[in-house]
Amino acid sequence: MNISPEVIEFHAPLAEPSSRTLTISNTTDVAHAFKIKTTAPKLYCVRPSAAFIRAGESVNVAVIHQGFKTEPAADFKCKDKFMILSCPLDEPHLANLDELIKQESGEAVSAFWTHIEATSKDLISSKKIRAVAHPLVSNVNETQAPVDNSSSSSSSVSNSALPSAEKSAAADATGTKAPAAPVSTTNEKELAEAKAKIQALLKEIDNQKKPKPSSGDSIESKSVTSSAVKNKAAPPANGIPLSFAALMILIAFLVGWLFF
Repeated sequence: MNISPEVIEFHAPLAEPSSRTLTISNTTDVAHAFKIKTTAPKLYCVRPSAAFIRAGESVNVAVIHQGFKTEPAADFKCKDKFMILSCPLDEPHLANLDELIKQESGEAVSAFWTHIEATSKDLISSKKIRAVAHPLVSNVNETQAPVDNSSSSSSSVSNSALPSAEKSAAADATGTKAPAAPVSTTNEKELAEAKAKIQALLKEIDNQKKPKPSSGDSIESKSVTSSAVKNKAAPPANGIPLSFAALMILIAFLVGWLFF
């Protein structure tokens, strides 16, 4: 007996019924009977599952996959198998072969197999074929493109610099300015020296306003001093008083230090 194909393939969707054709050919010169068994009788329907074949003839068998309750996973592996048993007819059955083939109920071929399996098991030959199921391809199994490490690193650098840029932009938007830097030590030193010079200058002016009297003319100096107390000293006729000049110098220095 020749069986084709040796592998029955079922393609997705596997949750829906589908049918495949199995061809059994009698390549001998004697009529045979065949019977098909399966490891999953609830999943497959085989028509006809048993029949007689004349010498040199073939029979097409429909193998119907009745469908799963749900679509199987992408890594599903089908382990279902079929076994085709065959046996040559004995003389009594060969004599009535035409009548046996005409019977549509299948009772004759069923009775033949019951008789052979009870009396002549050594005449039975078998051949196995397997079923293959092809489920839907899952996106999980698709090949993914390799990740570019350089682009990832540059992206991370850009992302790390983003907060600083955002802070700078926010500061510009609100119009806030950074506080001025503190006065340097050199400027403080120069300011202190300038103040000291001004104090010395003012002290010198005061000394010039109040000259000390000599011992020889103490009486005269006392009279001059008393008259000076009574009468205010008049400003010089020409030029600027020293106190006013010192004050102007101080103001000019402070203005230059603050604004320049």
